[in-house]
Amino acid sequence: MSPITYLIQRRLQTSKDLLTQTDYSIAEIASSTGFASQSYFSQIFKKFTGMSPNQYRKQNTVHQ
Repeated sequence: MSPITYLIQRRLQTSKDLLTQTDYSIAEIASSTGFASQSYFSQIFKKFTGMSPNQYRKQNTVHQ
């Protein structure tokens, strides 16, 4: 695994946690995890997970 791929995967894991544990916007999550823009974040997120950040949030958020 290349260093860039490792870094992206770490950022994506953090973003997955934020998507399911907070109500931060996608733009806030993208910015706080080091992605240059929301659109780039969404593109990379979908490439690695097979779904958009919003889809991931809806499928993985436990409603209390």
